[in-house]
Amino acid sequence: MVKQTTPLPKALLLAAATVASLPALASAGARDYAQLGQPCMQRYDASAKAYKDISSLWKRSDKCQPGLLSNSTVPAPTQEESRFALTCFVAPNDTGMDPRSGSMDLEGTCLKSTCVGVNDNNLDILPEDKERVTICHRTENELNPWVRMTVDKQAWSDSNNDCGFTTEDYIVKEHGSRNQIEDQMNKGLISADFTTTQEYWEYWERACPFVRQAPEHPHRCCQGPDCCGDAATLQQEPEEEPEEPASPSSSFESQYERKLEGCLPNPQDPFTQDVYVTFMGEPGQEGMTLEERVTASGTTIEALQDNFKNVYNYQGKGGQCVFFQRLVESVTFDTTGPLVPAINKDYLLTGFRVKATVTGWCTGCTNHFFVPSDSCRDVDPSDCPSCIPDGAETGEIVQIAGKDLYPQINQSLNTGGKAAEIFRIQGDVDGEADCGSGELKYLESTGEVVCL
Repeated sequence: MVKQTTPLPKALLLAAATVASLPALASAGARDYAQLGQPCMQRYDASAKAYKDISSLWKRSDKCQPGLLSNSTVPAPTQEESRFALTCFVAPNDTGMDPRSGSMDLEGTCLKSTCVGVNDNNLDILPEDKERVTICHRTENELNPWVRMTVDKQAWSDSNNDCGFTTEDYIVKEHGSRNQIEDQMNKGLISADFTTTQEYWEYWERACPFVRQAPEHPHRCCQGPDCCGDAATLQQEPEEEPEEPASPSSSFESQYERKLEGCLPNPQDPFTQDVYVTFMGEPGQEGMTLEERVTASGTTIEALQDNFKNVYNYQGKGGQCVFFQRLVESVTFDTTGPLVPAINKDYLLTGFRVKATVTGWCTGCTNHFFVPSDSCRDVDPSDCPSCIPDGAETGEIVQIAGKDLYPQINQSLNTGGKAAEIFRIQGDVDGEADCGSGELKYLESTGEVVCL
């Protein structure tokens, strides 16, 4: 076991006053634990890449007071509002050593969790609706000049906070609340690097010191631009220049020419097929038409239709449409036809499903749905060079599904979280339940239809 006791930097995050000047804390058993501004100890767990409390029942003074504390110098009526939690902040004192035993003890200071973030020991104190922001904080430690940490957004924005953020501190990422991230994860809007919200927050919530940000470090805690200072420009391998533009072309002709660069059959047969697009908003927006939703989200029906077409064609530029080489020429949303009301996972009426008609060219796709179901992604082996990933010997053609389209459409139009956010794209609604007289058809968040 290695014990690291590097002195705390003079201007550590809070520029906290001395312990003698701290207010008394109204909490039972407070004398057994370290209080605000007092030293504490944590252990770096190399396997988890996290700082954790040291299991020691007989030495509670190494741990910060758990739970929510109140400041006794604040008038009684406002004490509830001023309650705070403590985090043992040790990251600035980390030397970046790779402990042989898998763990290393570090000395830190008990600081407010709103200012330095939570850790694996006090995650339960964070309200689900509290907005979070990841920042790079400048320290006075020459060995460890930066710490990346996720803090309370209100504390970061409040000029009267007592966190001691410096003018050199800057934002790396704004997250929103835990509830919002959960919702985005369910909608497939979170990076594929994270399969669960727990993985997401483990990456962003855990303090990440500069000494563990270099690409060659065995326990690197950030990637590329997620890091701080000079480390934000370092990569494991240099990125290659993309061969194609980062965004879809608005020209149908250029998309067609790019399509012919593949070695699959050129699309010859005209097709016209319907797709079904579900839009989800917030409670209170259920009475809005599609045009009203689109306008409220800062775009137009025409832009939505063009973007749908261009995103599909851009994804299919290498022939990635299974056995049916397909090129979209137009997408037209039905703004006058019947709507199917959509309810979210809390059974609140927040959206609806509309029909859109897609036209274009294909090869043998006349009786094949434009997009498969979200649970089905057909593939076909291919030796076409445009279908073979770098470093692979063989490739496969993957059918473009609805879940491959709507996250990019939302991102391109900046409609995520707005009234015109697309939640699902379906190529088939045949076989849905027919509702009886006196019943209305509703679309659940799962995509299933219910009669109520």
